[in-house]
Amino acid sequence: MSARVACFAATLAALVAAGCGVSREQGPTGPPAAHDVYGVVYRGAAAASGVKVKLYDDVAGVQRDSVLAGADGSYGFDGLPAGRWMVKVSGPLPDDLGYVRWFFETASAGQSVAVPPFDIAAHGFDPLTPADLAIAPRPGFSTPLVFRWSAYVAPALWSAVYLDDANGAGAWTSAQVPSTEASWNGVGNQGSYAGRTLGAGRWYWRVKLRFANDVQGASRERALDLE
Repeated sequence: MSARVACFAATLAALVAAGCGVSREQGPTGPPAAHDVYGVVYRGAAAASGVKVKLYDDVAGVQRDSVLAGADGSYGFDGLPAGRWMVKVSGPLPDDLGYVRWFFETASAGQSVAVPPFDIAAHGFDPLTPADLAIAPRPGFSTPLVFRWSAYVAPALWSAVYLDDANGAGAWTSAQVPSTEASWNGVGNQGSYAGRTLGAGRWYWRVKLRFANDVQGASRERALDLE
């Protein structure tokens, strides 16, 4: 058993023994009803106990806090001033989504916010082609590169491909459509890449989902080498 797996197993066992409250990595924080911002994380029909739930200041772009979901998947945060925030869970298992997240705003300190339930199971949703670490010729208008992915089993408003450079800066985004493929002609449309033909080298792509409750999900990232 690897050190990472052993650590996760020990954490999970401690959470189960402690009951249904949420737990920070340094100790318990009480039941969800006692928190200003609270929610629950599932993996399909089961509680996703022991997963790390992160809270970000969305304006500053920095992580403010993190907690471990309790045995019933519940978690909570306190002490948030007015601002714009993001709650995010990155699925730790191979069959999980890459992440699930939700954005919200607080108008005053201590405002009560119920986060929509998160389901971190991928339910078969996954990028198909190009394969991870695939090598492909640079696409053009007459020879586009086609991204394909398997469908998510539950209804989603849309899905779209997001392509980033090696530094994580957005380079190209496909149309947001209820389909399982998108074509790219090799020209960027994001940030400093807008209107530019992307050069050879390594790029990274993933497929993002938007659900009716404004929760966002995403596949795991794939590497793509353009010749």
